[in-house]
Amino acid sequence: MHNTFSRSSLAGLCGRRPGPLALLAALLQLPASGASAQVTTRGHIEFGGRQLFGDRGAAKFFEYRSIPEGLFLSSVNVDMDWGERGYFLGLRAEDALEGDQRMELRAGRQGRYELTVEFDRVPHLFTTSGRSIFVESEPGVFTLPDSVQAKLRAIYSTDIDPKTTGVQRDVAALQAFIEGLARPADVSLLRERGRARLRFTPTPEWDIRLQYGAEKERGSRPFGATFGFNVQEQLEPIDYTTHEVQASVERSGANWNVRAAYTASLFRNHVDALTWDNPFQEKDLLGASARGRTDLYPDNGARLGSLSGGVRLPLQGWLTASVGRGTSTQDDLLLPFTINSDQGSATVTAR
Repeated sequence: MHNTFSRSSLAGLCGRRPGPLALLAALLQLPASGASAQVTTRGHIEFGGRQLFGDRGAAKFFEYRSIPEGLFLSSVNVDMDWGERGYFLGLRAEDALEGDQRMELRAGRQGRYELTVEFDRVPHLFTTSGRSIFVESEPGVFTLPDSVQAKLRAIYSTDIDPKTTGVQRDVAALQAFIEGLARPADVSLLRERGRARLRFTPTPEWDIRLQYGAEKERGSRPFGATFGFNVQEQLEPIDYTTHEVQASVERSGANWNVRAAYTASLFRNHVDALTWDNPFQEKDLLGASARGRTDLYPDNGARLGSLSGGVRLPLQGWLTASVGRGTSTQDDLLLPFTINSDQGSATVTAR
């Protein structure tokens, strides 16, 4: 279903109460009516209903999207223009209120300033049938009771047919015991990102820009953990936060220009390391650890400042120069070379 409205129909939708666009216009001191400022409003709203049929259990069906049943709001596109005054206001939204939505709000005055605010959300579903026998006792630490480890080790190490060469394990009993322990596990990620940009040109010679963005990613994904040559698929918890800042100031003349800029990116991983129990070993022994551990991505930051400029030369030439300084840092402590208490440990504090 598709509905296109003019300014009058938009007012009808909002009723007598001021809607979000009108409130934002008031905050920006935009003239909403009067002979001195004619407002043009245009846009469309696309909505409808949805009913899904058939087999939807495959993870690929929802891998990077959300498809809810029932009523949905597919897209919103609204623009308000104050004509000769130069003010404008715009709203864009796709799949609003859903798991994979995107929204953008723009407001400002032509040739003077513009503010843009964006938000988007992207899911990532790895599987709908994930299961695990582990319990996450704290972020990044997956444990099993000692009694479960002892039972698994006993089944795994018992030779049910000593007359046959090699250890003949009771695979059926091992599988049945694991099946009884396994519980559903959420193996998916959700990334949410917001960004705000401001451009200000008080005069034609000046160009000032500011931008800030933040991204949050949470969930879990499959991770290949190992004990020597034995591979064990484990959940890796994801809890990332990224901040990005950009700022620049530029001044231009008839025959010259100069620009100063700064950029920073800060990454934070709220899970420092991944630790998991050995299903078949409840106590540390020489050469056989009861736990495994690996380091995860460290907190880090990158910063860059620059200054550039240019002057006009004869024969339609330009001379330009730039200088900059950048730094990249991370101060995460290195993990000890082993987690096995029977083999000693050493703490390394290199940065």
